[in-house]
Amino acid sequence: MPNSKQGKEPIQLHPKTGKTAQVNAKKAGGRLSAFKRFWSDTRAEFKKIIWPTRHQVTVNTVVVLVTIVIIGAVVMALDALSITGFNALVK
Repeated sequence: MPNSKQGKEPIQLHPKTGKTAQVNAKKAGGRLSAFKRFWSDTRAEFKKIIWPTRHQVTVNTVVVLVTIVIIGAVVMALDALSITGFNALVK
């Protein structure tokens, strides 16, 4: 994880409201500049994402499907037991 102090200025808060977006937008020169900064920050964050490999996605999908089948079978068995027990009590 990169050090947060590398070439970054501390976030300046507005003295009265404590909000950062208004201060940054005013310093940057308006909404267009704020949007450009937002877009460049978003692109920088997307570059940090570690995307899973095809094999990882396949393995995780199989794990999820098997888990769904097991939980579904348990719920179905509990449902059948509760119906049988209820019918035994009613008769």
